[in-house]
Amino acid sequence: MKTTQLSPRSKKKLMTFFRWIAMLLMVFISFGPILVVILSAFKLEKEIFTFVPQLLFKPTIENFRELVTKWPDFFKSLKNSLLITLGTSVLTLLLSIPTAYAYSRLTSKKLTRSAILLIVVRMFPPIITTIPLYPILNKIGMLDTHIVLIMIYTAFQISMSVMIFKTYIDSIPTELEEQAQIDGCSRFKAFRKIMMPLLAPGTVTALIYIILFSWNDFDFAYLMTGTATVTGPVKIAELLGIIGQGAMKWGTIFAASTIQMVPILIIIWILQGGIIEGYKIGAVKE
Repeated sequence: MKTTQLSPRSKKKLMTFFRWIAMLLMVFISFGPILVVILSAFKLEKEIFTFVPQLLFKPTIENFRELVTKWPDFFKSLKNSLLITLGTSVLTLLLSIPTAYAYSRLTSKKLTRSAILLIVVRMFPPIITTIPLYPILNKIGMLDTHIVLIMIYTAFQISMSVMIFKTYIDSIPTELEEQAQIDGCSRFKAFRKIMMPLLAPGTVTALIYIILFSWNDFDFAYLMTGTATVTGPVKIAELLGIIGQGAMKWGTIFAASTIQMVPILIIIWILQGGIIEGYKIGAVKE
């Protein structure tokens, strides 16, 4: 009995086909739940949990209208999330870039030990650091403030951000800075004119990580905030908690979840384009 052997060209086409199938499957698994949330936000309550999911339906904005009229506090929580995320991003970048530069360009046993400590601290679960912080922050009256979450998020994310920036700085030749200093630039000016443009991809990468964590965090926000600074994820959890009482509908929950996702999806989409653009930026010589 003869066996049919595929030609190299046929094997290549077959492998390409399976790669596409695998890629589409991963996209479906990743984007599927998001698509369900978005579609459900535009459905009537009776259409959300039908046995055969409906992809074709008449969209409605009733869920969003109810969210705006009956639950305006949700939008206040989004404002809190935005302020905390913005503050965390700025503070983390301001601390991470100089620290990463020192770790990359300077050699010292003390720096090495501190870098190891930075990584070890990041390995602990967040709840371990949160429990002892709570009574201390409560004693000094810092609970339910924006600044406390900004500080906690920055402390928790700075280690990863430093490692990201250090990786990028290690790949940049020191000769570029040395040449700039020979041309008359100070070390700070050489860093600003040479290093910062080349760090654009690393900045975007770190920002994506920082923003995703700060915007979506629930544990820290649940423990450290109250009525004044409640964030989006915590507010959605509160709304979900009263759904059994009949005061909240599933459609409104899906509408709130969709609105909570939209800003972060837009920001990540913009920043991902910046990664490619950042690689095109060369050193600026003055």
